[in-house]
Amino acid sequence: MLVATYGGSWSWFPIQARDTTIIFITAITAVVLALFSQSIIVHGAFQVLRNRPVNLLESTKIGLRRFFPILGLIIFVAIALFLFVTGMLLIVGFATTGLGRYPTALIFVPPIAAALASLLVLIFVTLMLIARWFVIIPICMVERLGPWRSLTRSARLTQGHRWRIVGIILMVFVPALIIDGVINVTAMAVGGRMAQFGVSLLWYAIFSAFFAILVVVTYYELRSAKDGADIEQIATVFD
Repeated sequence: MLVATYGGSWSWFPIQARDTTIIFITAITAVVLALFSQSIIVHGAFQVLRNRPVNLLESTKIGLRRFFPILGLIIFVAIALFLFVTGMLLIVGFATTGLGRYPTALIFVPPIAAALASLLVLIFVTLMLIARWFVIIPICMVERLGPWRSLTRSARLTQGHRWRIVGIILMVFVPALIIDGVINVTAMAVGGRMAQFGVSLLWYAIFSAFFAILVVVTYYELRSAKDGADIEQIATVFD
C-alpha cells in the first residue's frame, strides 16, 4: 500500500514497467509483513487463551523461528490458488468469447449461462480450498510440521467442518469488505489520499489481527473436538 501510494514519484519509469514494478513490490512486501505479523499474533493469541500475559518480544522471537517454513507454506498455497483461479478464468473467458462464435441453438448451454456457472464453480472451489487449509499457519507453528505435512494435517482437521468454516469466512469477509469500502470513500472525501492511506492501514492492521485470532481459535476448537486436547497440551510447544 505504501509503495502504491508514492508510486507517482517513479515518473521516470516507463508506465507499464512502473506499474508492474509497483504491483510486484507491493505484493511481496504485503505477503512478508502479513506472514510475519500473523506468526506473532498466533503466539499472542495462544497466550491469551491460556490466561497468560502477552510479551511482544517473546512472540516476535517465536514467530521468527518458524518464519521460513511458514513462508514456504504460503508460497505453495499461493501458487496452487493462482493456478486454479487462472485456469477457471480461462474457462470463463472461453465460455463468453469462444462459445459465443457459435449459434446459441447449436450449444447445450448459452455462453452467459456457461460463464455464470464457471464463476460459481470458481467461487465454491476457492472457498472450499481456503476452508481445507484454514488452519495451516497454527499447525506449522504449534506442531512444527513442514509445508506439505501442514497442508495434509489441516485437511484432516477440517474434514467434516468445512461448511462451517466457509460460513465463518463469509460472515467475516462480507461485512469487512463493506466496512473497508465505506472507510476508503469517507477518508478520501474528508482528508484526501493520505488520510485514506492512514485509515486503511489502521483498518487492515485491526482486521488482520482479528482474523489471525479467529484462525487460532478455530484451530484450538478443531484440536479439542478431534484430538481431545486442551489448550495447555496444545500450547506446551511454546514453553
